[in-house]
Amino acid sequence: MVNGPTTFRSTVVKPYYRPDHLWSDPDAPHALNEPHEPVAVPPAVQPRKRGRPPGSKNKRKGHAYITKKEQDDLELAIKLRNDGVITNPGAPFEASDDQEISDLVGRGVFKFEQYDERLHSKIRIFKSRLVREVKGKTTKL
Repeated sequence: MVNGPTTFRSTVVKPYYRPDHLWSDPDAPHALNEPHEPVAVPPAVQPRKRGRPPGSKNKRKGHAYITKKEQDDLELAIKLRNDGVITNPGAPFEASDDQEISDLVGRGVFKFEQYDERLHSKIRIFKSRLVREVKGKTTKL
């Protein structure tokens, strides 16, 4: 090694393990292999790509959740309408919703279009909701 070439020798040789049914006579003539049926190879599975799967965030929502406060305000609006305190015609918050939408359209914030799933399927409106709150609910009449 350091001082020149060295001869190495193997001192231990372990026999190769093979099960008994695989041992064959090396002098026996080899049998012709029978043709095997072709094995169907399944297509290779592509590895997952990084990030969110496509289309996972744009699914339609079947229903909308409302908070406990919004539910309480809706019940209070119905109660006040039944008591005669609220005299606006229509469903609860219908007049305020109409006024808010009319103001937004008038200022050019948004415009109405007929929904076409092919054109609008990838468009999302973030954080848009109507505030439905009964004003002055803590004051006594």
